[in-house]
Amino acid sequence: MLVTFLAFIPQSPKSPAFSIITLAFMLTFLVIKDGQEDKVRRKTDAIDNLTVASVYSFTFLGFLEIPKQEIRVGDIITVFNN
Repeated sequence: MLVTFLAFIPQSPKSPAFSIITLAFMLTFLVIKDGQEDKVRRKTDAIDNLTVASVYSFTFLGFLEIPKQEIRVGDIITVFNN
């Protein structure tokens, strides 16, 4: 991005139009790539949130299997090494 701004200096050997086109292409590519990564991450997060976890219940005085999306701050959970 700095090169694009430097292209607008009169002594610059690069054309400002070429620099802007390059910058626009790179930004478009990065937006599409990040969007694809976010889409995949959202899908895997939705699947992971539906898996169950063992959470201690003070009402039943034992561990219950509940979906991970229902875990709240302060819950006691068991962690297994896969």
